[in-house]
Amino acid sequence: NFTSNFLFPLLPCNNTTDITEFSKEERQLIKIIDILGRSSDVITNSPLFYIYSDGSVEHKIIIN
Repeated sequence: NFTSNFLFPLLPCNNTTDITEFSKEERQLIKIIDILGRSSDVITNSPLFYIYSDGSVEHKIIIN
Protein backbone atom coordinates (compact mmCIF):
# COMPACT_ATOMS: atom_id res chain seq x y z
CA ASN A 1 0.00 0.00 0.00
CA PHE A 2 2.85 2.38 0.83
CA THR A 3 4.58 1.67 -2.46
CA SER A 4 1.47 2.24 -4.59
CA ASN A 5 0.63 5.47 -2.75
CA PHE A 6 4.17 6.67 -3.36
CA LEU A 7 4.44 5.68 -7.03
CA PHE A 8 0.93 6.46 -8.33
CA PRO A 9 1.29 10.28 -8.37
CA LEU A 10 4.66 9.96 -10.12
CA LEU A 11 3.45 7.77 -12.99
CA PRO A 12 1.99 9.34 -16.15
CA CYS A 13 -0.88 6.82 -16.21
CA ASN A 14 -2.85 8.76 -13.60
CA ASN A 15 -3.37 11.73 -15.95
CA THR A 16 -6.71 12.10 -17.68
CA THR A 17 -7.17 13.30 -21.22
CA ASP A 18 -9.96 15.24 -22.82
CA ILE A 19 -11.71 13.55 -25.72
CA THR A 20 -13.36 15.87 -28.19
CA GLU A 21 -15.72 14.50 -30.77
CA PHE A 22 -16.12 16.14 -34.13
CA SER A 23 -19.25 15.74 -36.12
CA LYS A 24 -18.75 14.35 -39.60
CA GLU A 25 -20.53 17.36 -41.14
CA GLU A 26 -17.72 19.70 -40.05
CA ARG A 27 -14.88 17.84 -41.73
CA GLN A 28 -14.01 18.07 -45.39
CA LEU A 29 -11.95 15.71 -47.50
CA ILE A 30 -8.50 17.19 -48.13
CA LYS A 31 -6.92 14.47 -50.22
CA ILE A 32 -6.79 10.78 -51.01
CA ILE A 33 -3.44 8.99 -50.94
CA ASP A 34 -2.37 5.45 -51.74
CA ILE A 35 -0.30 3.21 -49.52
CA LEU A 36 2.94 4.75 -50.84
CA GLY A 37 1.82 8.29 -49.99
CA ARG A 38 1.10 9.41 -53.54
CA SER A 39 -2.01 11.48 -54.34
CA SER A 40 -4.63 9.27 -55.89
CA ASP A 41 -8.12 9.17 -57.31
CA VAL A 42 -10.64 6.62 -56.10
CA ILE A 43 -9.35 3.21 -57.19
CA THR A 44 -11.21 -0.05 -56.62
CA ASN A 45 -9.51 -3.06 -54.99
CA SER A 46 -6.68 -0.95 -53.58
CA PRO A 47 -6.14 0.39 -50.04
CA LEU A 48 -6.51 4.17 -49.89
CA PHE A 49 -6.23 6.72 -47.08
CA TYR A 50 -8.78 9.54 -46.96
CA ILE A 51 -7.36 12.56 -45.10
CA TYR A 52 -9.87 15.04 -43.66
CA SER A 53 -9.62 18.66 -42.49
CA ASP A 54 -10.05 17.76 -38.81
CA GLY A 55 -6.93 15.56 -38.88
CA SER A 56 -8.76 12.26 -39.07
CA VAL A 57 -7.76 9.56 -41.54
CA GLU A 58 -9.97 6.77 -42.87
CA HIS A 59 -8.54 3.64 -44.46
CA LYS A 60 -10.82 2.36 -47.20
CA ILE A 61 -10.76 -0.46 -49.70
CA ILE A 62 -13.57 -0.26 -52.23
CA ILE A 63 -14.28 -3.73 -53.56
CA ASN A 64 -15.79 -3.99 -57.00
